[in-house]
Amino acid sequence: MFPRVQPIHVRGLVFKMWIAGLWLALSAAFCAEIVPGSFILELAEEPVVTAAKPAERTARRMRQQEAARAECARRKLRVRASVDTVTNALLVEAANQDLLRGIPGVRRVHPVKLLYKSLDHALALMRIPEAWQMIGGFSNAGLGMRIGIIDTGIDPYHAGFQDPSLTVPEGFPKYSTDSNRALTNNKIIVARSYDDSSAIDREGHGTAVAMIAAGVRHAGPRNLLLSGVAPKAFLGVYRANQGASGTFRTDTILQAIDDAVKDGMDVINMSLGAPGVTLTEDEIITVAINRAV
Repeated sequence: MFPRVQPIHVRGLVFKMWIAGLWLALSAAFCAEIVPGSFILELAEEPVVTAAKPAERTARRMRQQEAARAECARRKLRVRASVDTVTNALLVEAANQDLLRGIPGVRRVHPVKLLYKSLDHALALMRIPEAWQMIGGFSNAGLGMRIGIIDTGIDPYHAGFQDPSLTVPEGFPKYSTDSNRALTNNKIIVARSYDDSSAIDREGHGTAVAMIAAGVRHAGPRNLLLSGVAPKAFLGVYRANQGASGTFRTDTILQAIDDAVKDGMDVINMSLGAPGVTLTEDEIITVAINRAV
């Protein structure tokens, strides 16, 4: 079972992308390899995005997170981080799941799993040139849209990400460290990473995905003209992989989705997956994605 399909209206076109543009190659994502010693504690209080009374819910959620953090500290368990927008959860390290039993306010304990990069689509296969004709040409494709790429980072010096004609929107750029600010430009308006290192791509997959999503038209190898689907869109970079690898922890993915929603991305792309499983409705990633929609 996949998350809901949400239609996106872009200048008169309707692109039906999985979960409002969160393009997930998750055909078998959640029987994936489990990361030993890492867990996601889903708390009972709903996040603010689903709340009827945000102020009251925010106060209750904060008290619940504080109580759970205090109990984790008492048990000498490390809380790596928390998320509070698309889900209410603590990201915790523990030797085993038994050490997490009885923590107040915990609805479910989810093991952290590894996802893997997956990309097998191309412009012609999706009939993108025909779509461009319907909106007056490729120069209108993605105009004003913000596409968040949760992946292995990006190479900001790539020819596909240079467009001086674009104007950076108010409130941007956004970045997780001062060094990541240098990776932003007129087109790349967000640069975040989740391991205290650079958001630059050391693996290559994120750059390729970002190029397909929103790369500026330019001459590639053998002088072939290359372009992304939405060349006039802005890009938000969320490097969520482990080091220079192509593997991703689901707790880091949660943080990246949370940030992308807060940053106001119109579309979020995750070309990730893992072998062997059916995606369930109560999987925390599924719940978070549906809330992001």
